[in-house]
Amino acid sequence: MSGEFMGADTASLRTFAKAVRDQYNWDGGKRTTIDLPGPFDPTITDQQLAELHRAGLAMEFLLHGSTTRQVSGP
Repeated sequence: MSGEFMGADTASLRTFAKAVRDQYNWDGGKRTTIDLPGPFDPTITDQQLAELHRAGLAMEFLLHGSTTRQVSGP
């Protein structure tokens, strides 16, 4: 995150920027818990997701984005 300060004695303008990037893939050894209704095991492993991917029912994807926000004040 970066910040930039400009302004007079009591007022300033701050600009904040944030960038994200993550590769969602099935690395093995990882797991997560999903709150499912009914008598299901809520633990989903990367191995299970990889099997769904091989069957054409899931896919890996890349998440990326950015945002900028300006805040002014004392």
